[in-house]
Amino acid sequence: MMKRFSKWCLPIFLISTVPGWAAGVWIDSSQVALTSTGATVINARLRASNGSDLTMADGAGSAATTGPTLGHNLGTVGAVSSQQYAFTLEHRVGQGMIFRMVDNQTTSQTWVLAYGSGFSPGLPGASPPTLNVATQATLGGRPPSGLAGFNSLRLEVQASEAHAAAPAEEARLSGLYFTSPTLSVQDGAFDPVVMTPTTPGQAFGEVVGGVATVAPDGFAFQRLVADEPLTAHDWTLGGNVLVQRSGGGDGESVRFVVYGQQVTAVFLAVDPIPEPTAALLCGLAGLLGLRRRRA
Repeated sequence: MMKRFSKWCLPIFLISTVPGWAAGVWIDSSQVALTSTGATVINARLRASNGSDLTMADGAGSAATTGPTLGHNLGTVGAVSSQQYAFTLEHRVGQGMIFRMVDNQTTSQTWVLAYGSGFSPGLPGASPPTLNVATQATLGGRPPSGLAGFNSLRLEVQASEAHAAAPAEEARLSGLYFTSPTLSVQDGAFDPVVMTPTTPGQAFGEVVGGVATVAPDGFAFQRLVADEPLTAHDWTLGGNVLVQRSGGGDGESVRFVVYGQQVTAVFLAVDPIPEPTAALLCGLAGLLGLRRRRA
Protein backbone atom coordinates (compact mmCIF):
# COMPACT_ATOMS: atom_id res chain seq x y z
CA MET A 1 0.00 0.00 0.00
CA MET A 2 2.81 2.43 0.91
CA LYS A 3 4.53 1.60 -2.37
CA ARG A 4 1.45 2.56 -4.39
CA PHE A 5 0.93 5.74 -2.36
CA SER A 6 4.50 6.88 -2.85
CA LYS A 7 4.35 6.33 -6.61
CA TRP A 8 1.29 8.58 -6.84
CA CYS A 9 2.45 11.28 -4.43
CA LEU A 10 6.11 11.80 -5.25
CA PRO A 11 5.61 13.29 -8.74
CA ILE A 12 3.02 15.75 -7.37
CA PHE A 13 5.37 16.79 -4.58
CA LEU A 14 8.11 17.51 -7.07
CA ILE A 15 5.83 19.51 -9.37
CA SER A 16 4.46 21.56 -6.49
CA THR A 17 7.92 22.77 -5.55
CA VAL A 18 8.83 24.10 -9.01
CA PRO A 19 9.29 27.89 -8.63
CA GLY A 20 8.43 30.70 -11.03
CA TRP A 21 4.94 29.91 -12.29
CA ALA A 22 4.18 32.20 -15.25
CA ALA A 23 1.92 35.22 -14.89
CA GLY A 24 -1.31 35.02 -16.83
CA VAL A 25 -4.13 36.87 -18.55
CA TRP A 26 -7.81 36.05 -18.81
CA ILE A 27 -9.90 37.23 -21.79
CA ASP A 28 -13.70 37.58 -21.55
CA SER A 29 -13.42 34.83 -18.98
CA SER A 30 -16.05 33.53 -16.56
CA GLN A 31 -13.13 32.60 -14.28
CA VAL A 32 -12.61 36.29 -13.40
CA ALA A 33 -14.95 38.30 -11.20
CA LEU A 34 -14.23 42.03 -11.09
CA THR A 35 -14.80 43.56 -7.68
CA SER A 36 -14.19 47.11 -8.91
CA THR A 37 -12.84 49.14 -11.82
CA GLY A 38 -10.48 51.99 -11.08
CA ALA A 39 -8.69 54.66 -13.04
CA THR A 40 -8.17 54.61 -16.78
CA VAL A 41 -4.55 55.60 -17.25
CA ILE A 42 -4.14 55.50 -21.04
CA ASN A 43 -6.16 54.96 -24.18
CA ALA A 44 -5.60 54.44 -27.89
CA ARG A 45 -8.35 54.94 -30.46
CA LEU A 46 -9.34 54.99 -34.11
CA ARG A 47 -12.42 56.93 -35.16
CA ALA A 48 -14.12 57.82 -38.43
CA SER A 49 -13.46 61.55 -38.49
CA ASN A 50 -12.26 64.39 -40.70
CA GLY A 51 -9.35 65.00 -38.33
CA SER A 52 -7.34 63.29 -35.61
CA ASP A 53 -8.56 59.85 -36.59
CA LEU A 54 -5.80 57.99 -34.76
CA THR A 55 -4.91 59.13 -31.23
CA MET A 56 -3.26 58.06 -28.02
CA ALA A 57 -3.86 59.95 -24.77
CA ASP A 58 -3.47 59.73 -21.02
CA GLY A 59 -6.54 58.93 -19.00
CA ALA A 60 -9.90 58.22 -20.59
CA GLY A 61 -10.16 61.35 -22.73
CA SER A 62 -9.55 61.78 -26.43
CA ALA A 63 -6.29 63.39 -27.47
CA ALA A 64 -8.30 65.11 -30.19
CA THR A 65 -10.17 67.18 -27.60
CA THR A 66 -8.15 67.03 -24.38
CA GLY A 67 -4.51 67.83 -25.12
CA PRO A 68 -1.73 67.24 -25.39
CA THR A 69 -2.32 65.63 -28.74
CA LEU A 70 -0.50 62.59 -30.00
CA GLY A 71 -2.29 61.70 -33.19
CA HIS A 72 -2.57 61.44 -36.95
CA ASN A 73 -5.15 62.46 -39.50
CA LEU A 74 -5.66 59.42 -41.73
CA GLY A 75 -7.92 61.39 -44.08
CA THR A 76 -11.52 62.43 -44.48
CA VAL A 77 -14.47 60.48 -43.12
CA GLY A 78 -14.86 58.92 -46.56
CA ALA A 79 -11.21 57.91 -46.76
CA VAL A 80 -11.17 56.33 -43.31
CA SER A 81 -14.52 54.61 -43.85
CA SER A 82 -13.35 52.94 -47.05
CA GLN A 83 -10.55 50.98 -45.35
CA GLN A 84 -10.03 48.05 -43.08
CA TYR A 85 -6.93 48.47 -40.93
CA ALA A 86 -4.62 46.05 -39.19
CA PHE A 87 -3.63 47.45 -35.81
CA THR A 88 -1.20 46.64 -33.01
CA LEU A 89 -0.89 48.19 -29.59
CA GLU A 90 2.48 47.24 -28.16
CA HIS A 91 4.00 47.81 -24.73
CA ARG A 92 7.76 47.64 -24.23
CA VAL A 93 9.02 47.61 -20.66
CA GLY A 94 11.13 50.68 -19.90
CA GLN A 95 10.44 52.20 -23.32
CA GLY A 96 6.75 52.94 -23.77
CA MET A 97 3.76 52.13 -25.94
CA ILE A 98 3.42 51.97 -29.72
CA PHE A 99 0.10 52.17 -31.60
CA ARG A 100 0.31 51.12 -35.26
CA MET A 101 -2.39 51.25 -37.90
CA VAL A 102 -1.80 49.69 -41.32
CA ASP A 103 -4.05 50.13 -44.35
CA ASN A 104 -4.19 46.42 -45.23
CA GLN A 105 -6.50 46.77 -48.23
CA THR A 106 -4.71 49.05 -50.68
CA THR A 107 -1.38 50.78 -50.11
CA SER A 108 -0.07 49.15 -46.89
CA GLN A 109 0.64 52.62 -45.57
CA THR A 110 1.43 52.64 -41.87
CA TRP A 111 0.74 55.22 -39.20
CA VAL A 112 2.65 55.02 -35.92
CA LEU A 113 2.10 56.73 -32.57
CA ALA A 114 4.89 56.17 -30.04
CA TYR A 115 4.58 57.28 -26.43
CA GLY A 116 7.96 57.12 -24.72
CA SER A 117 11.57 57.10 -25.83
CA GLY A 118 14.58 54.89 -26.39
CA PHE A 119 12.68 52.39 -28.52
CA SER A 120 14.76 49.37 -29.41
CA PRO A 121 14.26 47.93 -31.94
CA GLY A 122 13.63 51.32 -33.46
CA LEU A 123 10.46 52.66 -34.99
CA PRO A 124 9.91 52.56 -38.77
CA GLY A 125 10.94 55.61 -40.71
CA ALA A 126 8.68 58.22 -42.27
CA SER A 127 9.19 57.07 -45.86
CA PRO A 128 6.78 54.81 -47.80
CA PRO A 129 5.17 52.47 -47.06
CA THR A 130 5.11 54.28 -43.70
CA LEU A 131 3.05 57.42 -44.00
CA ASN A 132 3.97 59.09 -40.76
CA VAL A 133 5.45 58.55 -37.32
CA ALA A 134 4.60 60.71 -34.31
CA THR A 135 6.52 60.35 -31.05
CA GLN A 136 6.10 62.03 -27.71
CA ALA A 137 8.09 61.30 -24.57
CA THR A 138 5.23 62.25 -22.24
CA LEU A 139 1.44 62.37 -22.24
CA GLY A 140 -0.11 64.86 -19.88
CA GLY A 141 3.41 65.56 -18.66
CA ARG A 142 3.83 61.93 -17.63
CA PRO A 143 6.51 59.62 -19.07
CA PRO A 144 5.63 55.93 -19.53
CA SER A 145 7.51 55.11 -16.32
CA GLY A 146 4.92 57.18 -14.50
CA LEU A 147 2.00 55.07 -15.68
CA ALA A 148 0.14 53.42 -12.86
CA GLY A 149 0.46 49.65 -12.98
CA PHE A 150 -2.73 48.99 -14.92
CA ASN A 151 -3.69 45.34 -15.15
CA SER A 152 -6.58 45.35 -17.61
CA LEU A 153 -7.31 46.24 -21.23
CA ARG A 154 -10.87 47.13 -22.11
CA LEU A 155 -11.70 47.01 -25.83
CA GLU A 156 -14.66 49.09 -26.94
CA VAL A 157 -16.29 49.44 -30.34
CA GLN A 158 -19.09 51.90 -30.89
CA ALA A 159 -21.51 52.64 -33.73
CA SER A 160 -24.23 54.57 -32.02
CA GLU A 161 -25.53 57.45 -34.15
CA ALA A 162 -27.39 56.54 -37.32
CA HIS A 163 -27.05 58.65 -40.47
CA ALA A 164 -29.42 58.43 -43.40
CA ALA A 165 -26.67 58.77 -45.99
CA ALA A 166 -24.46 55.92 -47.16
CA PRO A 167 -22.30 54.33 -45.96
CA ALA A 168 -24.25 53.14 -42.96
CA GLU A 169 -22.55 53.36 -39.58
CA GLU A 170 -20.61 50.26 -38.63
CA ALA A 171 -17.70 49.25 -36.41
CA ARG A 172 -15.97 45.88 -36.79
CA LEU A 173 -13.27 43.95 -34.96
CA SER A 174 -11.83 40.67 -36.17
CA GLY A 175 -8.75 38.49 -35.83
CA LEU A 176 -7.97 39.77 -32.33
CA TYR A 177 -4.94 38.34 -30.55
CA PHE A 178 -2.70 38.95 -27.55
CA THR A 179 0.92 37.81 -27.37
CA SER A 180 3.63 38.16 -24.73
CA PRO A 181 6.90 36.39 -23.93
CA THR A 182 6.06 36.42 -20.20
CA LEU A 183 2.24 36.37 -20.00
CA SER A 184 0.17 33.37 -21.03
CA VAL A 185 -3.55 33.24 -21.77
CA GLN A 186 -5.08 31.18 -18.98
CA ASP A 187 -8.67 31.19 -20.18
CA GLY A 188 -10.93 32.74 -22.81
CA ALA A 189 -10.45 34.44 -26.15
CA PHE A 190 -11.52 37.59 -27.95
CA ASP A 191 -14.59 37.49 -30.18
CA PRO A 192 -15.13 39.17 -33.53
CA VAL A 193 -17.83 41.83 -33.37
CA VAL A 194 -19.86 43.80 -35.89
CA MET A 195 -21.81 46.72 -34.43
CA THR A 196 -24.39 49.04 -35.99
CA PRO A 197 -26.64 51.57 -34.21
CA THR A 198 -29.39 48.92 -33.95
CA THR A 199 -27.19 45.98 -32.90
CA PRO A 200 -27.92 44.90 -29.30
CA GLY A 201 -25.06 45.77 -26.99
CA GLN A 202 -22.55 43.09 -26.01
CA ALA A 203 -20.54 42.98 -22.78
CA PHE A 204 -19.44 39.33 -23.06
CA GLY A 205 -20.54 38.38 -19.57
CA GLU A 206 -18.56 41.00 -17.67
CA VAL A 207 -19.56 41.28 -14.00
CA VAL A 208 -18.34 44.08 -11.71
CA GLY A 209 -19.12 43.93 -8.00
CA GLY A 210 -21.74 41.28 -8.62
CA VAL A 211 -23.56 43.37 -11.23
CA ALA A 212 -23.54 42.37 -14.88
CA THR A 213 -22.27 45.08 -17.23
CA VAL A 214 -24.93 46.25 -19.68
CA ALA A 215 -23.78 47.59 -23.05
CA PRO A 216 -26.15 49.97 -24.89
CA ASP A 217 -27.21 49.24 -28.44
CA GLY A 218 -24.32 49.85 -30.82
CA PHE A 219 -21.64 49.19 -28.16
CA ALA A 220 -19.49 46.12 -27.52
CA PHE A 221 -17.06 45.74 -24.60
CA GLN A 222 -14.40 43.06 -24.20
CA ARG A 223 -11.88 42.78 -21.38
CA LEU A 224 -8.47 41.28 -20.72
CA VAL A 225 -7.38 41.01 -17.08
CA ALA A 226 -3.87 40.12 -15.87
CA ASP A 227 -2.82 38.88 -12.44
CA GLU A 228 0.19 41.23 -12.56
CA PRO A 229 0.59 44.82 -13.81
CA LEU A 230 0.68 44.86 -17.60
CA THR A 231 3.31 47.60 -17.33
CA ALA A 232 5.75 44.97 -16.00
CA HIS A 233 5.64 42.92 -19.23
CA ASP A 234 6.25 43.20 -22.95
CA TRP A 235 3.08 42.43 -24.90
CA THR A 236 1.20 43.09 -28.13
CA LEU A 237 -2.53 43.34 -28.77
CA GLY A 238 -3.51 43.18 -32.42
CA GLY A 239 -6.24 42.52 -34.97
CA ASN A 240 -8.29 44.11 -37.74
CA VAL A 241 -10.61 47.08 -37.35
CA LEU A 242 -13.08 48.96 -39.54
CA VAL A 243 -14.94 52.15 -38.59
CA GLN A 244 -17.43 53.40 -41.18
CA ARG A 245 -19.81 56.32 -41.26
CA SER A 246 -21.17 59.16 -43.36
CA GLY A 247 -21.36 62.87 -42.69
CA GLY A 248 -19.02 65.15 -40.77
CA GLY A 249 -18.34 65.74 -37.12
CA ASP A 250 -15.67 64.45 -34.79
CA GLY A 251 -16.34 60.74 -35.27
CA GLU A 252 -16.77 59.82 -31.61
CA SER A 253 -20.02 58.01 -32.47
CA VAL A 254 -18.11 55.44 -34.56
CA ARG A 255 -14.85 54.40 -32.99
CA PHE A 256 -12.59 51.70 -31.61
CA VAL A 257 -10.82 52.33 -28.27
CA VAL A 258 -8.47 50.35 -26.06
CA TYR A 259 -8.39 51.54 -22.45
CA GLY A 260 -5.62 50.64 -20.02
CA GLN A 261 -7.39 50.37 -16.66
CA GLN A 262 -6.73 49.45 -13.07
CA VAL A 263 -9.14 46.81 -11.76
CA THR A 264 -9.42 44.56 -8.74
CA ALA A 265 -10.44 41.01 -9.51
CA VAL A 266 -10.93 37.57 -8.04
CA PHE A 267 -9.71 34.66 -10.13
CA LEU A 268 -12.17 31.83 -9.67
CA ALA A 269 -10.25 29.00 -11.33
CA VAL A 270 -9.20 26.23 -8.96
CA ASP A 271 -5.43 25.91 -8.67
CA PRO A 272 -4.57 22.33 -9.75
CA ILE A 273 -1.43 22.37 -7.59
CA PRO A 274 -2.05 20.69 -4.20
CA GLU A 275 -1.95 22.65 -0.97
CA PRO A 276 1.50 22.82 0.69
CA THR A 277 0.40 20.55 3.56
CA ALA A 278 -0.87 17.88 1.18
CA ALA A 279 2.26 18.15 -0.91
CA LEU A 280 4.42 17.78 2.18
CA LEU A 281 2.53 14.64 3.26
CA CYS A 282 2.98 13.17 -0.17
CA GLY A 283 6.67 13.94 -0.06
CA LEU A 284 7.08 12.30 3.33
CA ALA A 285 5.16 9.27 2.17
CA GLY A 286 7.43 8.96 -0.84
CA LEU A 287 10.53 9.17 1.32
CA LEU A 288 9.18 6.52 3.72
CA GLY A 289 8.46 4.27 0.76
CA LEU A 290 12.00 4.68 -0.52
CA ARG A 291 13.42 3.94 2.95
CA ARG A 292 11.25 0.81 3.32
CA ARG A 293 12.42 -0.52 -0.05
CA ARG A 294 16.06 0.00 0.94
CA ALA A 295 15.45 -1.91 4.18
